[in-house]
Amino acid sequence: MGGDTIGRLIGRLGEALRLYSVAFIGTVSRTRSESTGGKVVTTGPYALVRNPLYIGNFLIVLGVLVFAAVAWFAVIALASLLLGPADRR
Repeated sequence: MGGDTIGRLIGRLGEALRLYSVAFIGTVSRTRSESTGGKVVTTGPYALVRNPLYIGNFLIVLGVLVFAAVAWFAVIALASLLLGPADRR
C-alpha cells in the first residue's frame, strides 16, 4: 500500500467521523434555537472525545499530508495531537 492509498484512507476515515458526528448530534450543533438544555452530549462519538469534529478535521489534514508525502509535517502534526496541549485540566 502506497502513501497515496494510506492518505486517502486516513482522509476518508476523518470525513466518515465528521459525517457520523454531525448526523448523531443533529441540529443541536447547527443552531442556537435548539439546545441540549446545557447538558454535555456523552453518547455516540462524543463518548470518546469532546469534539469528534476536530478529530475528523485532523484526520483529513493528516490524510492530505500523507497523500502529498509531506512526512515531516505529518509526524509533527501527529505528535502534537498525541502530546496535546500543555495545560491539561
